[in-house]
Amino acid sequence: MLYAYVQNYLREDIYPFHMPGHKRGRRFFPAFPLDFDMTEFDGMDNLHAPEGVILRTQEAIARIYGARESFMLVNGATSGVIAAVCSVCGDGDKILAARNSHASLFSALLFSGAKPVFFYPEMTARGFAGAVPPEAVDRLLRLHEDCKAVFLTSPTYEGFISDIQSIAAVVHAHDKILIVDEAHGAHFPFHAIFPPSALSQGADITVNSLHKTLPALTQSALLHIQGGRADGDRLRFFLRCAQTSSPSYMLMSVMDCVLRRLSEDTELFETYAAALMETRKTLSNNISIELLSQSGMDPSKLLFVIHGGYTGAWLEKELAEHYKVQLEMSGRGYALAMTSVADERRGFERLVRGVSELSRMIERADNRPDDRPDNHPADNHPGNHPADNHPADNRPAPDQAWPRADVVYTPRRAAAMPFETVALRESEGRAAAEFITPYPPGIPVLAPGERVTREILGLLELLKTEGGRARLRVIQDTGE
Repeated sequence: MLYAYVQNYLREDIYPFHMPGHKRGRRFFPAFPLDFDMTEFDGMDNLHAPEGVILRTQEAIARIYGARESFMLVNGATSGVIAAVCSVCGDGDKILAARNSHASLFSALLFSGAKPVFFYPEMTARGFAGAVPPEAVDRLLRLHEDCKAVFLTSPTYEGFISDIQSIAAVVHAHDKILIVDEAHGAHFPFHAIFPPSALSQGADITVNSLHKTLPALTQSALLHIQGGRADGDRLRFFLRCAQTSSPSYMLMSVMDCVLRRLSEDTELFETYAAALMETRKTLSNNISIELLSQSGMDPSKLLFVIHGGYTGAWLEKELAEHYKVQLEMSGRGYALAMTSVADERRGFERLVRGVSELSRMIERADNRPDDRPDNHPADNHPGNHPADNHPADNRPAPDQAWPRADVVYTPRRAAAMPFETVALRESEGRAAAEFITPYPPGIPVLAPGERVTREILGLLELLKTEGGRARLRVIQDTGE
């Protein structure tokens, strides 16, 4: 059933401006052999205790990324985040963590028993979660001197970058360890148009998700350590705990192949960078579908803010149906296209044409969603294609402004406590016993042990109208 569904979808020839970065392998793996799916027999080495070819491969990867040591991950970046946090924090230890972190950080808190002290990134003028202020990290480390580490995400899902060099200087001045979830930045070392990697800026432990922005298979990721603060032996121990005991040689082989090719054939990224910057320049001329372009952003992410009351869902639907382009995700007033070195010129051309024509269509409608032209710009015949009429009010904030967390119990403590299921309207003031995590971007609105505040309840009610759940698991009142 699934096989037939995927076959039918591929026949539609929809161009993928979304993960994974290999873009269905058309350029890099037109006929990847399944013979590479093997196991650890004699001579094939062992990912969890490498001494031969896997060890040499990881050493080569470390040279590419400028790491002291690099580890291939076959359970995704999630396994790297879990291992990184567990290697630094034990039960009851404090960790200073950005609240806009991916769900994997919260899993790491659950497994390690660490107690989070959350901080928040600055909000951009458009309402997105942006950079982490170094001075905020310094201030909180002075207040919580017993924190073992600092954890943050850079770049964010939408491509916003923090000043890792300044943050690393602050963290190291307090003699702490800096862990950076750089899942969306695996491509940074390969061309100068991209920001410098977190590792090169002083981070102690970083995690890259190769499949997000490079031509690698889903679940492919890396963990790197640099300097003398990270304990490599403890990391190896927890990587064995967090990953499968039967690692995929197909995933590891593709990681090796991709990284070697990209590091040796620099023309690949030169061509991509030129096409990307040309695309950005052309898209920047649009008014009603605005391409965000500012310092402190990863240029590979094409983040559109839609004006005139149109939604990101409308843009995503129009591009897929009429231009055969599938975006990565959409929100109320914005949408995201992800690019990679595997993208082809025809894909960029489709995206530019679609976004530009739709932008002009909004302008012709005088910015009123109900005044839609009878003729769609992509059609050669009359036809009305109404937009999704949810009010957008031009702000992505409802999707981005994560509420302040009131941590009642650590995630590990909350997971062990008895719970009951109640209607959303009855959950205010109670401590959650489960995750509520919209995907994408995979950042929990609510995590186990956090109190359901009025603000959070408002977001949960909003999610309910968009297909979210109407009931919530909360911790039973134990009198504590």
